Amino acid sequence: MNISKERLGQLFILVGPGGVGKNTLMNEVLRQLDNLKQLPTATTRPIRDNEQQGREHLFLTLPEFQRLIDKQALIEYTEVRPGQFYGVPRETVQSAITESRDLIADVEVLGATILREQYPEQTILIFIAPPSIDRLEKQMRERGTDESTIRDRMKRAIMEIPFAPMCDYLIVNDDIETGADELRAIVTHEQRDIDPLMSKHTHDISYEVRVIVFKDDEVLAEPLISPLKQGTPPAQKALEMLTGAFSIHPSSEILTQDSLDPQVTFKPIWIEHSPESYSIRFTYAYRLTDTLVNVADSFSWKPITRSIDLR
Repeated sequence: MNISKERLGQLFILVGPGGVGKNTLMNEVLRQLDNLKQLPTATTRPIRDNEQQGREHLFLTLPEFQRLIDKQALIEYTEVRPGQFYGVPRETVQSAITESRDLIADVEVLGATILREQYPEQTILIFIAPPSIDRLEKQMRERGTDESTIRDRMKRAIMEIPFAPMCDYLIVNDDIETGADELRAIVTHEQRDIDPLMSKHTHDISYEVRVIVFKDDEVLAEPLISPLKQGTPPAQKALEMLTGAFSIHPSSEILTQDSLDPQVTFKPIWIEHSPESYSIRFTYAYRLTDTLVNVADSFSWKPITRSIDLR
């Protein structure tokens, strides 16, 4: 006897830095696929001219949003900017899954993590990445984005890009038409419930973790470098590298992406893009404490200078 398994709805969650074009890609695909609808997230920000209540978002006042929090009606919520909240309504998601309806949404990193935890079989995470950090900033300026928003988005990008290896797919959005084609291919492939899409990217993708190690006024002559496997958090890999090199067990609280010396400046995340490949390097800094300096005597060190190359 054959027992049919009822298909459940799927959640296609787009993650990535603000200004990278997630909504543009999503809207392109929504126009092309009748069996895909946008998940209206709850928000307290004002409605825009091209938006409709209940389609892109549920536009709420702060008291209305607070009532949803009090009733535990949100799967997750976050304050993106002071007074500007976003959240995912529990009932909307649950009904879509049980009624076999597929939804797509742009959700920030924490929300995407919680959705994956609560609906691991139904959530497909798709990271939308910029061709480069500099290109992301340039594009926002070309679109007339105000400087305070650009600064806020660039700061958040440093925290968001490390989530890329945790996603099921990565799309480099260097061309809207190509990016939309990739996103549509991912959605339709997953909807068919067949073998996972092995490669539907226009680039080979690789991740690398680098740890710059300091002690006193010196820096390790050669940084610790290791490739990063898909599914491994970059910070976790950095801590493992420190443990392996120095036989110590550092805490993530003292592993920082900020320079530990005012004379040294560097970008914590470096993205290299070419027509053939796309690489993300996650750079962390770690200062050995006085009690740990002796464990590093066998390593080669050099003075910290302003000209130190951290790329």
